[in-house]
Amino acid sequence: MKVRFHIIVWIVFATLVVPALAWTQTSVSVRMRSLGTPFSGLIDDYLTDVYLNPARVADLDGSMVYALRLPPETIIVPYPTVPRYSYYLTLDEVDIVQYGVEPVGLSYFGSVFGGSAISLGTEMYVSNDDRFTGDVELEDWGAGLRRREANRGDATEIHHYVLDITLGSSSDTGGRGVRLRADYDRFDFTEGERTDDLIYTGDTAPEIERRLRSRVNTREYERATLEIAGGVHRPGTLLREIIVGAGLARDRLVARYGWTGIDDEDVDGNGLDPQGGLASYVYEHKSYESDREYWVYDVFARMHLEWTEHVRTKHILGFTRSDGDGGAGFVTDDEWYGTAETFRRTDGSYSYDGMTQDIWAETAIGFSTRPVENVLIALAVQGLYRRMDFEEAGPGDASLTSNGGGTDESAYAQWHDRKDETFEVSLPVAMEWSFHKYAKLRIGIGLFVDRQEYDYLFTRGAAALEAFSEIPSFVPLARQDRDVETDTEITYSNGLEININERFVLDLQGGGTYSSVNLASFGFISARYRF
Repeated sequence: MKVRFHIIVWIVFATLVVPALAWTQTSVSVRMRSLGTPFSGLIDDYLTDVYLNPARVADLDGSMVYALRLPPETIIVPYPTVPRYSYYLTLDEVDIVQYGVEPVGLSYFGSVFGGSAISLGTEMYVSNDDRFTGDVELEDWGAGLRRREANRGDATEIHHYVLDITLGSSSDTGGRGVRLRADYDRFDFTEGERTDDLIYTGDTAPEIERRLRSRVNTREYERATLEIAGGVHRPGTLLREIIVGAGLARDRLVARYGWTGIDDEDVDGNGLDPQGGLASYVYEHKSYESDREYWVYDVFARMHLEWTEHVRTKHILGFTRSDGDGGAGFVTDDEWYGTAETFRRTDGSYSYDGMTQDIWAETAIGFSTRPVENVLIALAVQGLYRRMDFEEAGPGDASLTSNGGGTDESAYAQWHDRKDETFEVSLPVAMEWSFHKYAKLRIGIGLFVDRQEYDYLFTRGAAALEAFSEIPSFVPLARQDRDVETDTEITYSNGLEININERFVLDLQGGGTYSSVNLASFGFISARYRF
């Protein structure tokens, strides 16, 4: 389901944070990615099992170093945009941007003492991308000529760090373990533009006009997350594994925007236009700044059951609550000089606080068998339900000052209310074939069908319409949207394991996803060495 994130920023945050506790470090192994991630918890795989349940860290006999290089991944960053009309501020002016990153993960697994084991994992990605362009253009306007000089530049900086520590112990009856994970992500984006136009017009009495435009746009997003999870492993019993966890995240989202424009007929600075009359001068300036902070709390629990040698089920339940507040402000200045001086200034501010609650449940049943010793066949059915409730309200004020009309002020309030429900069913099938003692081939195919229903209501206080009588159409009193979306997607993945020797193993994975709106490919590579 392609969720419409552009409506409310809270939905972006809840969508990113809720699933985070289900995976740790660099998520599932390359082997499990090749077979299909829905099989995680349904097929034995040491690396994936440790990521899902810290109690499994002691299952390894000896020590191992594991390195994983991910392909360019898409990360989603909440991206606040400047309201189209700065007379009134709305909270739905939020979009997302997607950037490709290539993080590298490194983990160590090893025994400590007396049946205890530890794993240390880290993941990192740092990117700095600066671009600058400058050009000069000459354009024939028929009765004149325009010369434009333009300079543009932007800078993007991304930081992603993960530290994961897992401790576990095993005994004859099973194992226990605990994991502590810390994440830090930061995204900074700045772009600037300046254009300088000289316009020459007129046949007999040439006129020269200068137009200057400058713009600066800055976005900052920062997240710090701390998670803890504990699990038990009881092989040979029906309730094979139990894992519980909780997390706390702080998100901060800042947007700044400034725009300045100058139209000047007095290019030579003598106060006169080219015809000798009083030159006109127009100055415009707009600025906007918002700062939002969110605290996100979430908990989850998962169980893995083993019914028979070939049949397993997994059941996951999660809950997230987001609380946040912030403020925004804007200023617009318009000044005209010439035969008469006029000005108009608009400014305002808005404060807001809100809450998002998200509950999600996932269940799956899987069947795996080996028809021959060197072939593994697996299939599963997985279902997901998710409900998200969002509420937000806040007061605001705005004023308009001009030399002809004095000052007009208004206070107002606005409310947001949204409910989302998502249903998803997936049918994955996988095969692993050991066609050589040093190589294995893996293939996974999955069918995913999901359906989303959402109901969104936006209401603004009537006082908002009284602030400026000339622009009442900009602000509706209420808006309600209802929609249902259904999406079907087929995934394909394949992988190859190469055993260099008994200790050193390479895993490669590639594949693709096909849907009505997406055609993409991806690939992973990992290496592990056992001591």
